[in-house]
Parts: sequence; structure tokens; C-alpha cells
Amino acid sequence: KSEESKGRPRQPTRRPTRHRPDTRVPMLSSLFRTALPLTLQPKDEEAGVAAALTPAELRSAYEGSTALVVGGTRGIGKSIASTLSAAGAAVVVVGRSAAPPGGVAADLSTAAGCKALVDELSTAGSSSGLVARNGFSFVVLTAGVWPDPSSPYTADGVDKVIAIDLLARHVLLTRLSAAGLLAAKCSVMAVLASGQWLPGPVVGDAEAIKERLAAAVLPRPLPTPPPSGSVATGMRLMLTAAVAHDVWLMGMGGRLPDGVTLLSTFPGLLVSDLMASTFPSWLVPLLQGAMAPLADSAETMGANHAAVLAAATSRRAGRATYWAAPLLEARRPHPLAEDAALGAWLLEWLDGLAEAA
Repeated sequence: KSEESKGRPRQPTRRPTRHRPDTRVPMLSSLFRTALPLTLQPKDEEAGVAAALTPAELRSAYEGSTALVVGGTRGIGKSIASTLSAAGAAVVVVGRSAAPPGGVAADLSTAAGCKALVDELSTAGSSSGLVARNGFSFVVLTAGVWPDPSSPYTADGVDKVIAIDLLARHVLLTRLSAAGLLAAKCSVMAVLASGQWLPGPVVGDAEAIKERLAAAVLPRPLPTPPPSGSVATGMRLMLTAAVAHDVWLMGMGGRLPDGVTLLSTFPGLLVSDLMASTFPSWLVPLLQGAMAPLADSAETMGANHAAVLAAATSRRAGRATYWAAPLLEARRPHPLAEDAALGAWLLEWLDGLAEAA
């Protein structure tokens, strides 16, 4: 019996990940998955590897449960929501274009919009409130953006990347817990495309992260018009948000009830139009074409995330675990995630932003 399986519930035998699109180039895909030192942390041997689940196994894991998928109307979030729903979960989908009875429309770019969403979910007479009345068994946070150099700030004066990738998740999870909308054994999956460890020279130390995050918020009163940005600054801030996300998740483990399981996934590649906010229109289709042979299908992404969520829920290896979903393998968090002082500062900083908005 291997070390990583001792003392844990028996898991289904790992099978090769299925449903790869025909357009994939196996050699290039393998290279992408195994030779990415920029983003892939070493494997977390304690948390281990998730099994790729059959439809019957997915149904066994999720049938009769309730799930909230934030950012579930497009891309990875949509594929995760579809997978959970097909497995028998009652799913509430949140997105700008979501509609009743199974969806809730919300603007997550501002703290007020996030608070309004939780208020809606708390309304007993609404369709979403009926699903949430006993608390969500699973919460999946997938909403995210790429930098927008032409219009980088939200109405609150917060850089859009920080507002969606960090602040919105913080406000939602904090208020969902306060409203009693997390089930006693709730599992929270935070999906972030940039959510991986990065080398020190890219993001710097704790003080550099603090400075970069603080600079991502405009002073009050907000300037009119707000300043524009640059692709270089935006991409650097997105990478900073990746490390800060690891720190935030570890910090939230100390705030939420003991029964809540926290995990974060790097989702892999999915061809989407999110990068259109960052790059010139002529460049976007070229980048999408280059990504296509390496990208996963939406079906595979949904199945992988559902498998990781089921595995992390059953194993509960620590307060927070971090996963590379394309590999179905747990990864180690950024070393700064263990920095208690940075974690305390980040939670207090996010609390302050939420209150000021």
C-alpha cells in the first residue's frame, strides 16, 4: 500500500483521463503538462492523485447534493456546472447572463454586487433560495478576468483582476458563511487560471506583493476619468493575484467552520475569448489557434474538476489543498501561503476594501 493512500477512504482505481478532443496533439500536450516549471509546483504527495471518475461514480459522489457555481454561464464554470448537474446535483449557476429558475444574474465586479448576490441566495421564496435553504454542499468559484489595459478599474476603483480574482471571492465566501449558506460539510473549490506557484523573481517577496496589491486600488476621491493601464502591468498583477490567491485560501481556512473543505485548482487550457480584453483584436485569434492543439475540451475540464472536488472532499488532507486539474494531481501551494503575517494582512486588506465599497 502506498504512503499517499494510507489511512484514507478507498478511492476508485485511477483511469486515464477520457474525452480528449480529436484535434489534440498528444506530444505537444504531454510537453505542456509535464514541462511547465513556470507554473507547476511539485506534487503534494500527502494529498495525492484524484481518480478520473465514470458517470456512475460521479453520480454516487454528487446525487442529491446542492452546488453553487459562480461564473457558471461560460467556459470552465459552465462545464463544471453541467457535469455536477448531470451527476444529480441541484445546481445554482451565477453569472451576468444567468436567469431563473436555475440561475442568478449578478455583477461581481463590485463588493455591492457580491453582497446583493448573497442576499438573493438568502431569500427563501426565490428559486435559488429554495436550493440553498439547507446550505450548499459544494461551492465552485470560477469567475475571473484577464487584464483590461484600456479600462483597468471597476466602479469601486479596484483593478478588475484583483476585484474578480480576489475581492469577489473573499466577499462571497465570507458572506455565504455568515448567512449560513455553507453546509456543515461544504467543499469550496476556487478555480483560477493563473492560480499556480510562480518563481520569486516574477512576483517578489511578501512586501512586494503588498505594494503591488495596494497600488491596484485608486485613491479616493476616484479620478475622472480613471487612468488607463498597460499589458505588462496587467499581466504582472495577474501573476501577483495567483500567489495572493494561494495566501488567501490558506488564510480563509482559519476563518471558516471546521467542516468546510477548501481547495484551489489550476484548470488547464480552454480556448475562450477572455483574452480579448488584454490583446489587440488581430492577435487574439492567433493566440487561440496556437492554444487549440494543447487545450482540453469543456467536457474533460468539467469531469476533471468534479473528480478533484470529490477526491479532496473525501480525503480532507489539511485545511486547504491545491490541485493541477489537467493532471488530476495535488500541488504544493506557494511558500508564501504559509506566511501567517502576510495572510493576516491580506484578509484585513480585503475586509477593508469590502467595507469601503
